[in-house]
Amino acid sequence: MNSEEPKILYFDLYSDFNKEFEFRFENDIQKLPKKSPKLTDDEIGRTIRDRFWYPVAGLLEKLKNAGRYKLIVKDIITSNSIIDDNKKEHIEENILAFYENVINSETLGVSKIIINKFMPELDNRQRIVELFRRLNDGGTELSSFDLVASILKGFDWQMEAFLREMLESYKDIGLSQENLIKLIFILQDNHDKEMASIKSNDAEFAITNRERIKFTLKALKDFLIHSKVYDYFKEGNRSFIPLFFIAYHIFHKQIDANAISNYFDNYDTGNLDFPKMKRWLFHSLLNGVFKSKGAGWIPYKTGIRKLLNEIKKHRNLDFPINELFKVYTNHPITFTTSYNTNNLDQLESSFVYYLMYDQAKTIRANDIDHIMPKSILGDLGCEWTKINSIKNFQLIDSPIQG
Repeated sequence: MNSEEPKILYFDLYSDFNKEFEFRFENDIQKLPKKSPKLTDDEIGRTIRDRFWYPVAGLLEKLKNAGRYKLIVKDIITSNSIIDDNKKEHIEENILAFYENVINSETLGVSKIIINKFMPELDNRQRIVELFRRLNDGGTELSSFDLVASILKGFDWQMEAFLREMLESYKDIGLSQENLIKLIFILQDNHDKEMASIKSNDAEFAITNRERIKFTLKALKDFLIHSKVYDYFKEGNRSFIPLFFIAYHIFHKQIDANAISNYFDNYDTGNLDFPKMKRWLFHSLLNGVFKSKGAGWIPYKTGIRKLLNEIKKHRNLDFPINELFKVYTNHPITFTTSYNTNNLDQLESSFVYYLMYDQAKTIRANDIDHIMPKSILGDLGCEWTKINSIKNFQLIDSPIQG
């Protein structure tokens, strides 16, 4: 898109085309350096010290419309009154390279990788380029987070083992590759980090804190088990959003990693966070706040942003249950902590059933059925909203065979 937050991408047309091309993002062209760093002895006479920054979007548009790069070379040289032959040569060679690699090439950058199978390190190299091979072959659909994971691995080779270990250990609580990478961003207070803005410090953060992240996830799983919602999240298709913030609060406790690993060992005695976290999770799930609620509430965007902005104010303090509840009501979305027969049907039915059936697995072969048959109630003139109500539903098991 030639821009980033909201800086514009510029190409130095005086780049040393024999050595490297210089691209930079900037929101004001005047802030770009006008001179190259001090040249070494072997660079003098070969590299131009001046810089000639040209917007990539403009160059791309000109080359698309003209169809011939030499017309653009001539136009840029003439319009900028460039008479130095060395500078003219650099402009032509750089625009030619840009034209051939962007306009006139079948593939761009790393989207095509040629593998030399005679290389002794073939196995490792093959693993590194596997993602891009899949892209070229077109045989596997990739999400943006597949690319994110690949970028993180590129910054630090240890990321591959770290991601694999976490996913294998905690997939039972819904930890996917997408959720793990999103957690790494959230732990750094980045609620809307995008793939294009990933930096090496994201990989560095994950590797530096890998033991702490690992023990945080272990404590998170302990919390779910002690709260008797482990089976609920294990069933799959559950939002991981609330778990982001329980993990965030645990991770930022000013205690060592080993203490984090055992954080909920005293969940039923002296742990002040556990009952508050449990109440927040249960009320949030009952109200279905991690599903779209209208009023501009998009859980994965609005919800994460507002919850993160609040919880980060309470690092190393008690879990801020009331403040997080206010996030919902101040948005505003419908939220309550008082339940009765009148608002039962406004609640998230899947979690209501989970609680009704003693927090046991609720995946049943025959799913939901009416307690009082709808045909009978219909003949009696009952309203369909009352017939098809949580109050008249039950979960049934499949009949025992044999």
